[in-house]
Amino acid sequence: MRNNYILTGRMPLFFIVTAYLCGLKLPVVMIVGVCSAGMVPLLIRRRNKEEEQKRKLEDSAFYMEQLIYSFRRHHKIPAALRDVSYVTEGNLKKRITEALGKLEGDFEEDNLFRQAFSHVEAQYGHHLMHVLHVFLIRVEEQGGDCALALELLLHQLRDWKKNQKTFVGRKKGIQSRLVLAIILSCLICAAVVRMMPAASGVADRMAYQVCTGTGLVVFQMLYIGFSTMSAGTGLEKAGLPSDCRKAGCESRQMEKLYRNLESPVHGIRYWKTVHRLEQEINIHFPEWMFDMILRLQTENVQTAVSHSLDDAPEVLVRPLYQLIKMQQEDPVSIQPYLEFLKGFNLPEIHAVMLQLYAINDMGKDEIQEQIYAMLDQNRHLADAAFEMKTDSVLSWMGMMAALPMLVSVIVLVVNLSLMLFSFLGEMYRL
Repeated sequence: MRNNYILTGRMPLFFIVTAYLCGLKLPVVMIVGVCSAGMVPLLIRRRNKEEEQKRKLEDSAFYMEQLIYSFRRHHKIPAALRDVSYVTEGNLKKRITEALGKLEGDFEEDNLFRQAFSHVEAQYGHHLMHVLHVFLIRVEEQGGDCALALELLLHQLRDWKKNQKTFVGRKKGIQSRLVLAIILSCLICAAVVRMMPAASGVADRMAYQVCTGTGLVVFQMLYIGFSTMSAGTGLEKAGLPSDCRKAGCESRQMEKLYRNLESPVHGIRYWKTVHRLEQEINIHFPEWMFDMILRLQTENVQTAVSHSLDDAPEVLVRPLYQLIKMQQEDPVSIQPYLEFLKGFNLPEIHAVMLQLYAINDMGKDEIQEQIYAMLDQNRHLADAAFEMKTDSVLSWMGMMAALPMLVSVIVLVVNLSLMLFSFLGEMYRL
């Protein structure tokens, strides 16, 4: 804890030292000092939030891994949860205990397993956990061999942990670049004023004091703003799935985007909408496809597509409705699979849909080989989706990392202008 306070206080202390090195007067130094003191509780809160997020990710990964192992041994959700509760502690154990209490109640209730798992998902939930819970509920209610599917879930969990670690590493890299940019900008401002001749009197001018002091305050605001915002930035939001995801419906925003495609004029807005939807589809299609791969262990293609609609990403709801409708009209035709997302430039996704169609005419052994091929293809799509999602989430952080140099340039231009005017004034008097 003591080390945390020392690490947190380094940057506020650095700003105060920089104010002294820049030759600022006592009132301006005091203003910078007050701002630095105000930073400390915010930075402590940010550090605590980051530690809490890290702990939640670790607990979530441990919970899913242990739940898979326990369910593989017992094939019963209550027994699996009971095993996991023995090896967990803290808030996660409390959530699992609440879920067990729900399952061990003496009353009948619809969606009992779903409501039990909601106690865990309310605080630790994300897409993969939701997929795992839905799959376990399906096996509990319908039975069947789930060994292969559980193995696939373990591989997916390992990929998820790797992606989370990569995301945190990239975020810390951007944070380090921003801190380095702020430190270098402050040192440049201090070095310039130190190299100015004392006789010029630039450092004593009000314009210099205001400009440099304001620059330091802006640096502080950038640092604390960036630190606070980045602490709340995650690869995916935790918590229960949205109503749209659970009900298989579209949000108003998604409905509006698809409605824009119906425009007879293909102008700028149309192509922007196409690009936006293609990006969303590329990001979320691997999630739906992995759910399909799990369902194909016990269901045929048409049934799996129909049942996947309830948990499908909202960007795929409308295309899936159309696919299901065409399948019902002509169950053996390839046309529904060719028409799926036909208006978009998504060749890899179209290839996966043709693989789905091919499963209809295959034997059991051939189906497993095709599923492995689809899983391999889906991993490539998931890697590309991770890159797109990471760039989308961290893009604003990359732009903020360039702001300190812009602020330092403005401060330097003003200060050098003051020095130039001072020299010109001296020459004029001579």
